[in-house]
Amino acid sequence: LDFGLLEIGSESISTIDITNNSLLDAHWSLEELSHTQPPTKGLVQHPIYTS
Repeated sequence: LDFGLLEIGSESISTIDITNNSLLDAHWSLEELSHTQPPTKGLVQHPIYTS
C-alpha cells in the first residue's frame, strides 16, 4: 500500500513538472510574439496599455 501511494505521488509530481514546463514554454512563446508583433488591445488588457 505504501509503495502504491509512493508511485502515485511520483506520477503526480511528474505531471505537475510537465504542466509547469508547458506553461513556461507557452509564456516564453507569448513573450517572443509580443516582441516581434505589435500588441493588440484584444491581447493586451493591462491598465498601463489601456489607460
